[in-house]
Amino acid sequence: MFSGTGEVEEYQKLGHRWHTHKEVPADYHNRKGFYSIILQAVVDSSYKFWNINVGWAGRVYDARVFANSSIYAQFQRGNVVGNELDKRLNNTTITPFIIGDAAYPLMPWLIKPFRDDGTLSAEKRYFHYMLSRARMVVENAFGRLKGRWRCLMKRNDLSTLFVPDVAECCCTLHNICETFLNEFPEEWLEQEEMNNAPNDCQAATQTGERVRDTIINYLLQEREQ
Repeated sequence: MFSGTGEVEEYQKLGHRWHTHKEVPADYHNRKGFYSIILQAVVDSSYKFWNINVGWAGRVYDARVFANSSIYAQFQRGNVVGNELDKRLNNTTITPFIIGDAAYPLMPWLIKPFRDDGTLSAEKRYFHYMLSRARMVVENAFGRLKGRWRCLMKRNDLSTLFVPDVAECCCTLHNICETFLNEFPEEWLEQEEMNNAPNDCQAATQTGERVRDTIINYLLQEREQ
């Protein structure tokens, strides 16, 4: 998190491959060409899943899934971690925030990249570089989750009613393994595919834009020191 504690959090999506001989609603057929459900999660710097939202059909847009999640409601109410970690920079209050890709709205507590049209300034490119470094932790967390629980990568003949339970169990067991520093051979690591062209969500608040600009200035000052 931006508080300087070294923690990094992001909303990320894992498409759980799912095939069945039964008739499946078209909404489950995702844009990559297979049937899936969505697992969105907030992940911390120790590769553990802090919050998950699982069960939406694979074709649903990320922003819609997010807007209907419990973590969205909690951040909107402003009672996630209290105000002990708030920072005041350039007359702007920076609260603990999560990071996400272009598929999510820009808000004071959700920071995303700028839309890259090929004309980004050097300052914005540096911001994207720092944001990408943070996201690598999240990608590794999802890679470790799928590396441990290979059922997330294979055909699944369960009913749509039970597939979310499987994903939730895998996340819980994964957290236990990470908490107790269970051995994880590097050859297990499943490379998480970057979503290089997510559906760009244009929604943004003025406060979110001001917070993002403040963060950029802070990062640039830190680089020059």
